[in-house]
Formats: sequence, C-alpha cells, structure tokens
Amino acid sequence: MSLKACPRTMARTLWLTLALMTLLMNVAGNGACGTESDDDDTAIGDDDTAIGDDDTAIGDDDTAIGDDDATIGDDDTTIGDDDATIGDDDTPIGDDDTPPKKGWIGFVLIHCDPQDILQQHDNFEPENFNYHSEDPFNSADMWRGLMDVVDLADLYGHKLTLQLSPPYVEYIAGAECDTTLDGGREYPVGSGTIRDTCRSLVFAWEAAGHELSIHHHGVHHDPLKFDGYTNLPIWDTSGKRPCLSNGDCTCEETGCFWCAPPESPLICTDYEDPATAVGYDPEWRGPAHGPGGMWELVENVLGEHTVTSLCMNHQDEVSDMPPDPDVIYTTQGGGLENDGTRFPLCVVHDPQAAYHVEPKYVWFYQHELISGPTQFEEVMSTVTGGPPATPGTVLGMVFHVSDFVESELAPEDAPASGVHRALLAFLADPNGDGDTSDRVRIDTLSNLMKAAGKTNAPSPCADTCFALDTTLDEASYTIPIPPPSECP
Repeated sequence: MSLKACPRTMARTLWLTLALMTLLMNVAGNGACGTESDDDDTAIGDDDTAIGDDDTAIGDDDTAIGDDDATIGDDDTTIGDDDATIGDDDTPIGDDDTPPKKGWIGFVLIHCDPQDILQQHDNFEPENFNYHSEDPFNSADMWRGLMDVVDLADLYGHKLTLQLSPPYVEYIAGAECDTTLDGGREYPVGSGTIRDTCRSLVFAWEAAGHELSIHHHGVHHDPLKFDGYTNLPIWDTSGKRPCLSNGDCTCEETGCFWCAPPESPLICTDYEDPATAVGYDPEWRGPAHGPGGMWELVENVLGEHTVTSLCMNHQDEVSDMPPDPDVIYTTQGGGLENDGTRFPLCVVHDPQAAYHVEPKYVWFYQHELISGPTQFEEVMSTVTGGPPATPGTVLGMVFHVSDFVESELAPEDAPASGVHRALLAFLADPNGDGDTSDRVRIDTLSNLMKAAGKTNAPSPCADTCFALDTTLDEASYTIPIPPPSECP
C-alpha cells in the first residue's frame, strides 16, 4: 500500500496506536547540531548495527510503524503523484493558521549533511541507503529522499526548515542533480506545475513556505563529515579534525598531517608546508566566509538576503559563523522544549572578535534529534501525555535526510521502520482522531523567532547575552557577556 493511497482512517488508527504505546517506551536522547548522531560517539551506520537492528518492534506485536508491503520509493511513484491529498478534500491536514488547541508549536529541521553528497561511505552501509533507484547508492538517493520529505510535509501542512550543507547547495545547482528529476518533477503535488531543475524546485519549496537554511560541518566535526570550509588553520591542534598531536599522526615542523579514523581506507597525508595559511587539507575547499568561501557559494546559488538562519557544530561557531547581517537565528542541540521564559536566547559568537570585525549576536533556540522511535516517543509523551504548552514554549526537532532514508528502507519489523513518516503524521493529528485542532503547528525556525518578537538581531546594549562555554563538550551558552563599553 503506497502512501498516496493511504486513507485517513488508517492513518488515524496508526497514530492513535502509537500514542497509546508511549507508556511502553523509554524516553531518551538529546542531539547537538552537527553531531546529533554522535551522542555516544558512534554515528548512524558507524558500526555494523543499523538503526533498529534487533528483533523488537514498536508495540507488543510484530507490527512496525507503517507496516505495509511498500515503502516510499518502492517503485517509480513519488509521494502524491496524483491529485489526492490525505483527507476528504484538497486541503492538507493542519494547513491553516488556526492556533492549536493545546498550544503546541514547533519547528522541524531537516539536516542535509555533507557526507550525503560527498559520498563518504564510511558513514553508511550502502545497502541501507539505496533509495528510489536500482543503481548503487549515491548522492541521488539522498536528494530523492529530501524531495520526498518535503512532499510528505506538504501533505500534513508542515513548514520545514531545510538546512542545506554546502555540498548540497553545490549539488542542486548542477546538471547531475537535474537528471534525478527525470525530465521534471511536479511541485506542488497536484498543481500541474513541472520543475525541470533542482534549483527551480528548491525555490518553489521556499515559495511554498519552507525555509532555506544552512547546515555547516566544520573541522571539529566527525572527520569524515567535514564539508570543506573553515576559517581555522588546519594545523590547529585543538580539534579532532586538523593535525592531531595526540594520535598516530603528528604535526611537526617540516610536515603537517591529517588523521583519518583507524578503520577508514583514507591514510594520513603529508603536507608540504604547515606554515602557509589554511588550504592543505585534501578536503579543504575554502574559508567559511570571504572570497571563494562557503558564504559566497551560498549567495551565488540561493541568492543574497535569502538565508536568515543556520546550524553548525558548536565548536566551529566561533570561527565560522558568517558575518552576514541577514543571519540572525541559530539553533543547536540541547533539548526538545524551549521555555518561553528563557528562549529565544541571545547568543554571542566570537566575543573577542578573533575571526570577525566585531562579535556576532544572534537569537537561539535549541532542538533535539529525532533519530528513531525512542525520541519519537518523547515527542508523543510531551504532546499528548501532559498539560497544554505554556505560552511561548516552542518544540525543536531535527532529523537527517539519511535518517529518513534509512527508516524508509528499514525492515518492516524493525523499530525504526517509517518512524519519520509517522512523526510528521503525528504532529498533524496527535490523537489520531481526525481532530487536527490539537495538532502541533510546525513553522519555520525564522518564522517562529519573528513570532516571538525577534525580528532584528539582538542589541548588545539592550539584551542580556551569553557566549559558548568552550570548556565543555556540549553546546552550553552560559557565559554572560557584559554590554560593550560604548553602551549608554
């Protein structure tokens, strides 16, 4: 049974069953931006155990989420390839501005990681990600997964925050991506409008209300997930990626080395001259900002004044945060709920102006990774198992394109099977009874910031702001920053 043919009653029954099962599941898991899959230092697919690779399915029987004989992409039919939407008319579930009955609002980030496009297969078991194609796993599989996520969100009336890594930005501007459209893709589904390039499709997503945002993996990220851009010199010994001085490779006066993980086929590489600025890492592409840099790529492809938000590994925020005045919203792992009495939080990046002309002030919401059923259960428990949301509370959620693809391809009896499809459906109808007035209203990160009154960058003279505590491994913005001396 394909998604597009799934009747409302079956969807309601499934989500109601899932809600009732919340009492049977454990609640756990936070995720940090850029390292969400690494809470225990093991990324999804970094070993031989796939998500849900056990014999326990969600619930008391062998039925997994979305237990039918077809996953999205089992044939050449994409989500919603006809004029039917979920429901009795042409209005997607929850697609209006009516305040939700229980007051829950939130954002869903889609992290489009660089390794999806750069083909760094050490992070994946390729057989688990061969999506929507008979060809071997490649970049197109992840791109097709992203297209299906957006179509699925549209069916439920959700506005996603699409956080594209630089390799995704470059990919959507190229001919290789355009070939995945097979001559054109209808968007919005049922509109009859055909998008014949990936770039035009992405701009159509933006016009439909989804946000185009950026996701950066700097040098401090998992070594095989670096996107190639940094303002740090590659011989900096403070991070995991550049020139480790405490591992098998060392940085010496006559040569600088990059260390790949021991299990990687990549070997340590000798560099010519560690004394000449950044640029010798084999995957280095340019600075985070400046000529030939990450932000120049973003503006060339997506346009100037398009991007207002981003997320990156917290250890790289000080050096790599773009000075672009349009970018005033950020998010980072830390938890599911943003209490309106504390968030949005004013955060200061590079308070000493070591990498910028002046410190960068932004507004911040935290989020939690929803990588599988355990985190999904936490969302359900929060929304249906407790009191209504307090005023100003915002839920922050994120999952990766790779998470979605893996959950779609997981065996039907695996706990992770279809879990992200189920999440989006649950948020539209938490009780599974067809009453969408109790839905969680999902809007973009920037829109929710504006709704909270944060329409401009923080004022260092008027707002109480905090900086990253660099002594901690997690993203903790607890160091108070006094107002500049020139403040009245």
